[in-house]
Amino acid sequence: MMDLKIHSDFSKVNLDEMKEIYSSVGWTKHTKEIIKQVFEASNVFLFVTVNDQIVGFGRAITDGVLCQIPSRLLKGA
Repeated sequence: MMDLKIHSDFSKVNLDEMKEIYSSVGWTKHTKEIIKQVFEASNVFLFVTVNDQIVGFGRAITDGVLCQIPSRLLKGA
């Protein structure tokens, strides 16, 4: 059975798993320290796990005034 969870608790994140995801898309210069730094500097983030293993994540920064989401992200284009 697949146990899918979405959360925003950075303290529960496995940085080794995140580094593997970065590497899997060719972003090999991201060390665990850099990953930690960019997420700590982000205003909003979330993590997706399946059976307690990270399978995806996202982050954003904001000015607290304007929120814009590109439509191509919503349509999957």
